[in-house]
Amino acid sequence: MLAKTRSVFDDLVNQGIVVRNVAALVKRLPAKKAEMHTLDGDPVVTLLDATAGDPFAIAWLFAVYGLRRGEILAIDIDKDIDATTIRRRVADRRLRRQRERRNQNSDKHPHVADARGSSAASASVTRN
Repeated sequence: MLAKTRSVFDDLVNQGIVVRNVAALVKRLPAKKAEMHTLDGDPVVTLLDATAGDPFAIAWLFAVYGLRRGEILAIDIDKDIDATTIRRRVADRRLRRQRERRNQNSDKHPHVADARGSSAASASVTRN
């Protein structure tokens, strides 16, 4: 709400209707971060049992495992879905291959850092 009010007053100042943006003087209230609650043990088993017949049961399984999208795309699922076993070897192999390719490419274009250690300068060198 404060951001919207500041924006409105900025516009009014630009139009010359108001001399000063008084909303810019207001300090933002500190926001409370929500505490994250995770399931463990029996609640996880209950959730998986309750969603067993769901067409998206595998999505619930991935969510419980805490997998990210990239990890989900790289996994190999056994044919026995009822056993809910996931082999991560394929994902690990793919990640290893990507890392090896990256290391091979970095040999062709060595990373050159600025003498002062500026990350911006080193980033501009490595982009080329």
